[in-house]
Amino acid sequence: MSESSYIHSMLVHFPIALIVVGFLADFFVFFFKREVCTSKVGFFLMIIGTIGAIAAVLSGQVSPKELDQEAKYYQQIHILFASISMYIMIIASIFRAYIILLKKEINILKWVIFVLYGIGAMAVSIAGFFGSALVYKFIDEF
Repeated sequence: MSESSYIHSMLVHFPIALIVVGFLADFFVFFFKREVCTSKVGFFLMIIGTIGAIAAVLSGQVSPKELDQEAKYYQQIHILFASISMYIMIIASIFRAYIILLKKEINILKWVIFVLYGIGAMAVSIAGFFGSALVYKFIDEF
């Protein structure tokens, strides 16, 4: 495996954990307080998770080796959902930073952010599932 593949393997765990835990933090704040996107923990985890997702996607641009047809299928799904989660989280982070920095109370935008955050958490989880399946089923260097 190339050095960049190891870097990717080290980086991918951060956005998965940070985005999913950040969404759960926001979900529990909503569940108990009935307020959407007001959790500071959820915001910071969103920002750091988004930065981690960008780093993970960029480091994953180099494929470790030539893969067979079934492995390429897993890789394509992994790349698709990783890209979806990264772009969704970038958009959600920009909207949330806008609301926080300008101290705006735009309830519909808060709901949009909350839904995007949930979709981003699901997409990064699916990307992680297919990435781990790719590594453990098809790449035997581990």
